[in-house]
Amino acid sequence: MGVAPFPEKLNGPNEMKIIRKTESANEIVIPSFETKRLLIRHLTREDVDFLFEHFSQKAINRFTYVNFGNLEDAYDFYERWCVSGDSTRFRLGIVLKTTQKLIGTLCYENWSKRDRRAEIGYDLSKFYWGQGLMTEALRPIIQFGFEGMQLNRIEVTTNSKNDRSIRLLKRLGFVQEGVLRQKYYFRGQFHDEIAFSLLSEEWKQYKKS
Repeated sequence: MGVAPFPEKLNGPNEMKIIRKTESANEIVIPSFETKRLLIRHLTREDVDFLFEHFSQKAINRFTYVNFGNLEDAYDFYERWCVSGDSTRFRLGIVLKTTQKLIGTLCYENWSKRDRRAEIGYDLSKFYWGQGLMTEALRPIIQFGFEGMQLNRIEVTTNSKNDRSIRLLKRLGFVQEGVLRQKYYFRGQFHDEIAFSLLSEEWKQYKKS
């Protein structure tokens, strides 16, 4: 089943538009987006070096639990997310328009078309924190989730010590649901995750506010 057509323009704090569309497996149409400061596009094999360097930052893998031992691991990561044809997930790159450099990624995974829900993920190089860039990047991705993917519910978990991520989710209207105690084991210790969700009807209200 293909997703519904996505509008050429989105209403929000920054006007955003699709700059191209591509077809992937199972008729899922995944667009690229443009915001005031960012391009959000499909990743290519030429981006693997960025993925390796990006997820090697301790500030990033501390909370994403992604840690490559070598460049081959980064290629495997790219293949799983961008080439395998898995219709339940995809990952896009965040490009800063002023430099044309990748600075982070966004993803959806565990997409259940029957239940109309999916999990969202995001990461941004520490050199670009505190500038509102992830808020700007997530808005069109969230709206695509509800309109293009026809989701009713978007889920996300974040490390209980990741204060920036918690504030970001609350700023975007996500509702905290509970704590998943010791959900992940990484670098010799267990980590609690806080579960958040956002419903389609809540997103509509958020856009009006």
